[in-house]
Parts: sequence; structure tokens; C-alpha cells
Amino acid sequence: MSKTTSGTALPAGPNDEQQNLPPSQEQTESKLPRTELTLIKKLPQQINEIVEQNARIEHQLKGINKDIKQIGQTWDDKLAESEESIKQIQSQIEQLQTQVTKIGNALDNALANIKSKKKGKKKGKKKNKK
Repeated sequence: MSKTTSGTALPAGPNDEQQNLPPSQEQTESKLPRTELTLIKKLPQQINEIVEQNARIEHQLKGINKDIKQIGQTWDDKLAESEESIKQIQSQIEQLQTQVTKIGNALDNALANIKSKKKGKKKGKKKNKK
């Protein structure tokens, strides 16, 4: 056995301890077909692209979530405004109904007064003619 500069022993013969060692990555890769080797070499890049794409998707989802919250808040605000507007309209309708009732009563009273005055005049004219 020969020694390296680091002091570890290397096998002297090709058939000695080298056969008992587990196959290194290079030995395993050399046994694979070329297409698989190419695909394996592309894996780290593909993983990085997937991680970056995932980060972009998460960023988009956060933006969409924020938009949904804003839309929900806007909808709640509009609903509250609509309810307030409906209450105001209902109040105005009640006031109009009260005013119409008063006007109706005033007209009824006026017509009753006019009728009673006409009856009084007719009775007076009849008496004068006789």
C-alpha cells in the first residue's frame, strides 16, 4: 500500500480492497444509460425551478387572499350602507304616509265644511223663495 499526503493508505493492487468497497456515485452513474444520466444531472435545476415557482405561487396566493379580504370588507361596508339607506327610505315612506293621511283628513274636513255650507245656503234660499 502506498501513502497519500494526508496519511491514509490507498490500495496497491486493483483487485485488493477495492471490490469490497461500496460503489461510488461515479461508478453507479457510469452503469446508467446516458439518457438517465442526463435526466439526473438536470434534477437539481428542475428542483430549483419548482421551488422558485412554488414561491411565486405562494406570493400570488397571499395577494389573492388580501384581495379577497378587501372585497369582503368592501362588501360588508356596502351592505351596511345599503341597510342604512333602506332604513332611511322606510322612515321617509312612514313620514309621507303620515303627511298623506293628514292631507286626506284635511280634504275630508274641507269637503265636509263645503257640503255643510251648501246645505245651509240651500235651506236659506228655499225659505226666501216661499
